[in-house]
Amino acid sequence: MAKTKSIAVQTGAIFFGKALSLVIGIVRLNYIARYLGVANFGILNFAIYFVTLFSVLYDLGLPTILTREIARRIPETTSLLRNGLVLKAALILVATILIMAGTMVSGFDAITRNAIYLTLISLGLNSVSLVFLSAVQAHQRMILYSVVVLLSTVVNSIAVIAIIPSFPSIDTVLVIGVIVSVAYILILLIIAKRLFGGLRGPVDRTALKDFLVEGYPLALAGVGGMVILYASSMVLKYALGDTSVGIFSAAFKLYTILMLFPSSFTQVIYPILAGFYTGERGKLPKAFNDSLRAMATVSVPMAVGGIILAPKIIGLVYPPAFQPAWIVFAILIGSSAVGYLNWVISTMFVTVGLQRVSMWATLAVGALVLCASIIIVPTGGYVAAGAIIAGGDMLLFIWYFVYLFTTEYRIDIVSIFPKQFISTLAMAACLIPMRTLNLFVLVAVGSAIYAIMMFLIKGYGDQEKELLRAAFGNRIVNIYRLLGKKD
Repeated sequence: MAKTKSIAVQTGAIFFGKALSLVIGIVRLNYIARYLGVANFGILNFAIYFVTLFSVLYDLGLPTILTREIARRIPETTSLLRNGLVLKAALILVATILIMAGTMVSGFDAITRNAIYLTLISLGLNSVSLVFLSAVQAHQRMILYSVVVLLSTVVNSIAVIAIIPSFPSIDTVLVIGVIVSVAYILILLIIAKRLFGGLRGPVDRTALKDFLVEGYPLALAGVGGMVILYASSMVLKYALGDTSVGIFSAAFKLYTILMLFPSSFTQVIYPILAGFYTGERGKLPKAFNDSLRAMATVSVPMAVGGIILAPKIIGLVYPPAFQPAWIVFAILIGSSAVGYLNWVISTMFVTVGLQRVSMWATLAVGALVLCASIIIVPTGGYVAAGAIIAGGDMLLFIWYFVYLFTTEYRIDIVSIFPKQFISTLAMAACLIPMRTLNLFVLVAVGSAIYAIMMFLIKGYGDQEKELLRAAFGNRIVNIYRLLGKKD
């Protein structure tokens, strides 16, 4: 129960910070889309996709491995962090040279090339930030984690909102990102020094080698993951141009912003599952399935609700020129019902040292996605691009499910999905006839119906109950009593 409460409280802390980031980020997205227009919005996001597609070159799974190792060896935090930063700097240097060379020979126009160069600087700096945050995460300082991440988002968003009306250009958005990234690293450096002490010291070459050996399966898995997410947008750019990428990006950006739910949850459970693996391994299978169920409690209603409300969501966030993006968003968010569970499963694989399973799965699905993108996207456009990404998520879940079926970590579908689906169907039955109402009213009504149904059919487990207690205190106990349930 103590571990469950810890997961709930920490998830609540990091989720609160990311929820605020989501709201602020959506406002920023609205400003960028409004002042850049569809085509320039497409160029801006294509630059991000292009660099992110190759970002695995300067990542190599290092933040994930570092979090796990620090969680297992807390007294060695300073040494592990120092070696992680040294390796990260070397990886970024090599990756930057390779990506810049690839951009020069790509045939992109000058505006796209400049956008890629600025994005490369910003994402490289952010990659260094992730190393610092790995140590904070391993120490389970999630409130601090939330505060510093939120600070970066708020400053970046406020700057963009304030400046872009006067200087509406792609460079404005990206230069602001670079400046904020530099400031962010300086803040994290100060925090790391206060928490863990000075980082000066000898470099352990054995540790660097171990990081590389442990990380390369994650890196290859990352290649597959990046292909699943970004291959279709690459083909879309070449085949149909910046406007199609802009429409696609309107939906895709919202979809990725909403990934705060699985990312928040897995950031919390990763060091905790690593602790189970080290000290209480027999409890790990149950903790894994409990985590999947807790994630499904969010992902299933979000997927169905997102499909029903997709036109209103796109209409709220973007100018009318972006309205065709609603169908792409509906397709993408629909896949999150199982796509979010892939985050938990991947985290479990890393915890128990099965990175290679994830590596081969994502590489295989990535290859299928790439082939499908090349064949279908030139004629199917942005709708096909969204459908291919959604299909990739679903194939990945099926692969994981089949692999785990004969292991001690078998996914217990019966305990994870039925009650969530029943509650979601009740929610959908009420929302569909009410679709003409205000979006915020529909979200509130749908959330209330789903929550009440979950209480009535006893759909909440210990993790979900602790999270509700953290949010509402004793009021949640009173709700249980009113519904005739025992706490």
